Parts: sequence; structure tokens; C-alpha cells
Amino acid sequence: MSEGETKTFTIECADAYGEINPEAKTVIAKEHFPDDFPLQEGMPIPLMSEQGHHVMGTVTEITDTEVTADLNHPLAGKDLTFEIELLSIENGE
Repeated sequence: MSEGETKTFTIECADAYGEINPEAKTVIAKEHFPDDFPLQEGMPIPLMSEQGHHVMGTVTEITDTEVTADLNHPLAGKDLTFEIELLSIENGE
């Protein structure tokens, strides 16, 4: 590329955040959330795995007794397209 040149490229989902795993979900008893916690479908919620790792989930369903969260990365299943522009080239001296 030369200065001022732009390029567009796409990273397929399999090479980025992967395909959507339909089994990557968890169901949490609603009683584990404070009564005043503003649960909404689509909202991200911080969770902890059984191994103690922090993970983010996305609320997909709320019932009177349970909250279901999708554990896939929000960009899973999506191709990523980037447009880049080379602004300048500097001599590394």
C-alpha cells in the first residue's frame, strides 16, 4: 500500500469469533439477582463460570423464575469487514 491508499478486507466468522454455538447458554434462577436489578432481554450481564472465570452473557429470555443467557461472543457468527487507510509511512530510524 502507499500513503492515502485504502483497502477493504473481510475476516470470515470462523477465523474471527467463530460460529454461533447453540449450546453456549446458561439458565440462572431469577432469585440470584437482586429484586431491583433491571433485567432486560438483550442486555449484557457479567457471569462467573464454575471454574471461576469471568464471562459475559447476553440475556435472551426472562421468565418468572429463570433468566437465560447466551454465552456466545456478540460478534460470533458474523463476518468482520474492515476498511483501512494508510495515513503515512515513517522511516524507522
